[in-house]
Amino acid sequence: MDLWQCRVESSAALHRTLAQLRVLLDGAFSRVDEAVEYFQKFLIAEPAAAGRVCAVTAIKGRNLALGCYSLALDGLAQESGALLRPLLEAVELLGYLRAVPGAIDRALDGKLPNAGKRAREIGSPFQDLREHLNLWASHLGFGGASLRHLLDISAGRFRGVQQFDEAVLEQNLAAIFAFTAILAREAALCFQWCGNAVAPSSAESLVNKAYLCVELGEPIVKPIFAKRSAVEGWEQSS
Repeated sequence: MDLWQCRVESSAALHRTLAQLRVLLDGAFSRVDEAVEYFQKFLIAEPAAAGRVCAVTAIKGRNLALGCYSLALDGLAQESGALLRPLLEAVELLGYLRAVPGAIDRALDGKLPNAGKRAREIGSPFQDLREHLNLWASHLGFGGASLRHLLDISAGRFRGVQQFDEAVLEQNLAAIFAFTAILAREAALCFQWCGNAVAPSSAESLVNKAYLCVELGEPIVKPIFAKRSAVEGWEQSS
């Protein structure tokens, strides 16, 4: 069997029926990339370390988001849950660095509180999801959420190879867009926080474009999420 058959079919769908999601994802990654570019342009030589700490956190989050995207195209969204969990931590860490006095110094000293404590301190809405991913995606296990995608119960067979399923891919891409757009927003807000004095116009533009990215995606992804109960999408498969 062709190892990449699912990816070939997924890629074709991205340029046909799922083209709107592809465009949204391209836009979300572009917003993250632009934030990193601004950190590089305006803050890399700044004596204060805040810009560098925030930039590398955004880059790490971007890499994790791209990994989730890539695995989803291969039909491996459940396995990508192991990447989604630290992606959420990157999003939360950007918020924590910006909101908590002294967080940058603690990051540099290797004395940050653990991810759960950071999430609670900033009131993150993702704590329950991270705990779910920790239980069912970050470690090998035999619970239903870990194994459901490996079994075809009705046929009494294993699913040794994950097949292309457009409805499932649509769900997962919508979720990846949402998390990537939120990452872009947090990166933009961090740039504004530590770079506003250096480049106020660029900071304002970056934040406005990040919020617009989220707003443009909402009318497209909300109807997709509304179909989730009838589809074996991200939450069921991760």
